Amino acid sequence: MVAVISILPDKLQLLSLPRSSLRHAAFGLLKNVFAPRNPSVFFNVTENSFEVSIVACIDTVTRDFPSLLACPGLVVCPDTFRALQIEDDVGQDNSGKRINQLAGPLARAGISIFYISTYQTDFVLVKERRLPLVVSTLHTHDFQFVDLEADLSLSPSVALVHPQPHAATDGAGEAAGEAAGVVVTDAADATHAADTAGGLAAKDHVLAEMRDLDKMLTHCGSLRVIGLSRDFESEWALGLLQVFLADEPDSARQPFLSFTSTVDGISLVADAHVLDMLPAGHAVNSAALVSHMSPDSGSPSDCMGDEQQAGLCCIQVDLTHCGLDRFGIVFSMSDPLVTAGLNLLYLSTYKTANLLVDMRDLDQVLQILEMQRPPTD
Repeated sequence: MVAVISILPDKLQLLSLPRSSLRHAAFGLLKNVFAPRNPSVFFNVTENSFEVSIVACIDTVTRDFPSLLACPGLVVCPDTFRALQIEDDVGQDNSGKRINQLAGPLARAGISIFYISTYQTDFVLVKERRLPLVVSTLHTHDFQFVDLEADLSLSPSVALVHPQPHAATDGAGEAAGEAAGVVVTDAADATHAADTAGGLAAKDHVLAEMRDLDKMLTHCGSLRVIGLSRDFESEWALGLLQVFLADEPDSARQPFLSFTSTVDGISLVADAHVLDMLPAGHAVNSAALVSHMSPDSGSPSDCMGDEQQAGLCCIQVDLTHCGLDRFGIVFSMSDPLVTAGLNLLYLSTYKTANLLVDMRDLDQVLQILEMQRPPTD
């Protein structure tokens, strides 16, 4: 089935702050996890060992995170982002193929993306000024869009263009952008376009660059992806906030927690330790969690069947020196795994890429990504 794409109306901002400065985001997290002003607005917060990464509506950042202006180490991307919501019926069992089908064409067009896998569906975040090129590129690869005219009317200053991957040019700047199907809107895009035309087709070059980046294996088999019900929000939200805002985080445990709230529901990626801290009973039974659970279960980690208990591992890639304009990162990670018949979920943060893979596939994944399994205690 061809995926159907909706462009969400929210204008999003990307932020990153050190874990040590998390208290500056306490009020905003409280508002958007426990009592969001508008539950249909996109909101994502991910904590890992590198950072706390936040993706939120610009209005949400302005109203709910005023203390961030005084936050030491805060990084804010000046660009506005838009989210593409992906709808298909392949589910998590084939999520890797979905990631690859989307990331491949966008990488070849020189478009950097921010990818978020959730329990319900996937989201691709792109800079708003590149939205027409994104739509044109995906249209060329038979993706269907919902209410496209209304969405594109939000960016009337940029004309919709169609990529021309076979056009030849030996120029640079704007001419190179046209050859690669890139809309050149400013000086930064001109350089980006030239780079795109010059070498994007050489996927091996991108893969080689990714192999040189620092990677770290965390949470061997302990991560789970679940859906949370808003009907029991008052019960599970408090447990999540206690985890996020713990005064003394467990230094022996690598942190990883990703919370995404959208109009379609709430998704949580966390390890069994965190899930066990959520309240038992009605807040985490089959009515509360949209995951594969038994109605008699007491905690989320107890509710997984044998297949779910295999758990997920996280391969964390340090992208600190890549920047948000580096294209091809998602595709360079997903393509070799999908080609080998392996599945994955993918979570972007401001400074990292996070690949979630099945524990049973770990040895093969490490071999493909040229990583060594760390010694066990």
